[in-house]
Amino acid sequence: MDRTGLLAELYRRADVAFVGGSFRAKVHSVMEPLAAGCPVVLGPHCDNNREAQEFRRLPLIQDQRIVSIANDGEGLRAWLRGIHPHLGNRRLREQIVQKVEERAHVTEKLMAELIERKIFEPRADAPTENS
Repeated sequence: MDRTGLLAELYRRADVAFVGGSFRAKVHSVMEPLAAGCPVVLGPHCDNNREAQEFRRLPLIQDQRIVSIANDGEGLRAWLRGIHPHLGNRRLREQIVQKVEERAHVTEKLMAELIERKIFEPRADAPTENS
């Protein structure tokens, strides 16, 4: 896609997503397709993306992961064959979105916990929720 703003809409209409860049160098962000509830497949070059690594560890269904790796065309075909019977399952999309939402606002949650435990004191000039 070469137009800004179209990917989010396409991901909402898609059943699966292949995120580019991962067969040559560095993978692009996996968060947009995951936020839309799409299982994602990547090529082998995805070590640059923390979210891709984290979501690769999370199971989805049977032997499928939320983010999977395909090393080549045959790996991509095998992934599609494995995920195909589950496509269109609304619960599957909801599970992916839930996993994304569970990880939302992690920095804010961590800071609140550190302040509550008095491990960290906020700066006096730090903005607050009401400012």
